[in-house]
Amino acid sequence: MTRHNQSKRTTTTHNKSRRFLAVPFVALVTLMFVFGMVLRPIAFAEGAGTTQRANNVVRAATTNAKSATVLVYMNGSDLESEAGEATGDITEMLESGIGTNANVVIETLGTRQWQDYGIASDHTQRYAIKQGKLELVDDSLGQLDTTNPNTLADFIRWGTENYPADRYILLLWDHGAGPVYGFGYDEFQGDYAALTLDEMKQALDANPGVHFDMIGMDCCIMGSLETCVALQPYCDYMVLSEDFEPGIGWSYKEWMGKLEQNPGVDMVELGTTIVDTMISEVSKDEENGDATLALIDESAVNDLYNAWVKFAYANQETLLNNNYSQQVEWRDRPGAGQVPGQNSGHAPGQGSGQGFGHSSGQGSGHVSGQAPGARPHGAQNSFGGGYDYYDYGYGDNYGYDYGYGYDDNYGYGYDYGHDHANGAGGGWDNFWDGWDSDTSYVTMTDYYVTDILEVANTMESNEATALKQAFANAVIHFGSTSGEQGMSGLGVTLPYGDAEFYDELERVFTASGIDKDYVKWLESFVGADGADDFYDFGNVRMAA
Repeated sequence: MTRHNQSKRTTTTHNKSRRFLAVPFVALVTLMFVFGMVLRPIAFAEGAGTTQRANNVVRAATTNAKSATVLVYMNGSDLESEAGEATGDITEMLESGIGTNANVVIETLGTRQWQDYGIASDHTQRYAIKQGKLELVDDSLGQLDTTNPNTLADFIRWGTENYPADRYILLLWDHGAGPVYGFGYDEFQGDYAALTLDEMKQALDANPGVHFDMIGMDCCIMGSLETCVALQPYCDYMVLSEDFEPGIGWSYKEWMGKLEQNPGVDMVELGTTIVDTMISEVSKDEENGDATLALIDESAVNDLYNAWVKFAYANQETLLNNNYSQQVEWRDRPGAGQVPGQNSGHAPGQGSGQGFGHSSGQGSGHVSGQAPGARPHGAQNSFGGGYDYYDYGYGDNYGYDYGYGYDDNYGYGYDYGHDHANGAGGGWDNFWDGWDSDTSYVTMTDYYVTDILEVANTMESNEATALKQAFANAVIHFGSTSGEQGMSGLGVTLPYGDAEFYDELERVFTASGIDKDYVKWLESFVGADGADDFYDFGNVRMAA
């Protein structure tokens, strides 16, 4: 599994130890690139399968903070019930030594079976880490709904009132599905329930006296400009993944240990540690797949948004004539076990299902079908380019409507992955079940993610130059494994050819405070002539 609104971690058929990485991290070699004469230099480093980029800015090493509280909104979901991923991260937190000078409080919810520490599975609980132990501090709650903004709002209120500190950090832990579909798959809620950006704002608005030094999301594909714009009033920095986040997710031991040693540690230093340790750990074993993570300075986000809008408007025709969505795939995961429907052909790469599910929805159809390896809240009856895999579409043990390809090269994506099967094991039971599969061909195109810096590097203009400078000011530290191409830390959403996706985008973005004129302008991408013509980023590099 990956950490995207449905992705995040490895399955139980992988090494169950949660940290099964072995190769030592090699020292980084610094490389300098320049975005032109007027741009701030950006430093890059590569080594041991990693790429890192940081602005050459001098920041204060510490603040005056003497205390800190980290609030962890831990929706365990299937990541915990099937693989023990949430309790694995709790173990890392305990090993950090945090709990004396800095507080960690955790709300546990959203999973049908917690694997360790005696955490209740039938109701929500609150824990604190104290002197290396996980202590239950509030057992008075029922089974709360992770996707209800009131649940998050109350946790923030409770945590800040009971563990007051000079500074606060908020972490959202679970799957992520991008800025349109939001965060969090709760195993006790409906198939399409999630906490959307506008609902996150509701929760934060309910605590007007609370400001976070950092908001981080240990989940997939929430690293978008829209996420940063929506949450800019509530925090100084964000740590987000633009791409699919692999199973092992963040590494908690080192950065929490650093916060415990010095609660006043500068957030740039702390955020950089979060980015670097995650990328280092992921890179140690190729079975983890690839990863990106970025530290964003929220004080620079409004300028970045304005630069993007000017660039986008100036280059509207070019953007509409090519689909700039990133075609980065969530790569295969080894160790496939028997999962629901594995023999039914509904998992791409499994038996007779090889490839056809992915083909049927290329563009928008397979968003609607919830392809394995991702948990989007996609449109439920969209069409995408298919590859005439009609003959593989049904049978006693095959998912009937899975990639039902027609000769006119369109694949009907409706209920892709639901109960359209005639045999035992066919068809997923609900919106999220496909994530149990160990192989995925879902790509960033499913979420219409366009990397800001990559697209800026494809064009030469004053607007592109200004955009690259604004990007450099906002994305102040970025890391990725060597397999990540076309990702530079932050994306925007351009809804190529998908009317239903746009309808949800319009609702969420408008309610999140994003400019209505810009949101309305995005509707032009639904009928874009180039919606099916994907731009080849193969020759575009980050520092042009």
